[in-house]
Amino acid sequence: MSRILTLDAGFTSTGWAVLEGGGIVAAGCIRTERSAKKRGIRVADDDADRCATIARGLAGIVQNYAIRGIVCEAPSGGAKGARAIACMARAGAIVATVAELLALPCEWVTPQAVKRTAGTGAVSKADVEAVILRRWQDAPLPRLKCEREHVTDALGAYLAAEHGQLVRMLNGPVQAAGLLDGQTLLGARTERGGE
Repeated sequence: MSRILTLDAGFTSTGWAVLEGGGIVAAGCIRTERSAKKRGIRVADDDADRCATIARGLAGIVQNYAIRGIVCEAPSGGAKGARAIACMARAGAIVATVAELLALPCEWVTPQAVKRTAGTGAVSKADVEAVILRRWQDAPLPRLKCEREHVTDALGAYLAAEHGQLVRMLNGPVQAAGLLDGQTLLGARTERGGE
């Protein structure tokens, strides 16, 4: 079985978990803080530093845990301001770029799909966490509330994608037979010759 990195991408907090065969290997949160006001630097430079921090963090996780695929909750786009929307877009772009540069297949799930793992109707973060704790009683969830919510959402993304092609491929007999090479996988990655 292969290890899968599952993410709740955010610009301030990116929750992550590494799973192998449906079990949690590790989990945590990559945090960045806005520092432009503190150091008197341009906001654009600060944002670039934060993007690099997230990218380095993801690349380190991929390397340290021998990740073979990524599942990510797509940013919702439901933020209430241009800056927040731009930050969510950056977080998603960082994940997509890291996956592309490291030749990893990536499957995206919607926030609605993550919420559906806990039922229908008005589903709260607490409802999603309850589902996560029922599935993984010893889940290594962070103590800090904001980090805990992001790791919980990352695990919810895994549950939402669990029966999808990528997770089945990485956990199934095709991978065990050595047929997964990290390149073309179920249309998640395609050869781009001539572009």
